[in-house]
Amino acid sequence: MNTLLERCNAERSNGADFPTVWNKILKVHHLVNGVPVQAIENGESVLKVRLITGHHLVCGPNGYSLE
Repeated sequence: MNTLLERCNAERSNGADFPTVWNKILKVHHLVNGVPVQAIENGESVLKVRLITGHHLVCGPNGYSLE
């Protein structure tokens, strides 16, 4: 999971937006189990992607994190 998180944050650091990260990394990754879902956390809009581990990969204003 950490490798996936690191890849997503590295792409973001290189200027990639969420649709690019989704198509390039997440959509085809074996840990991803579903499509992105928009949510509000701490008053900010985020995108959550469910993983087969039961965790979520969260894309927010400060980058990607695991939940």
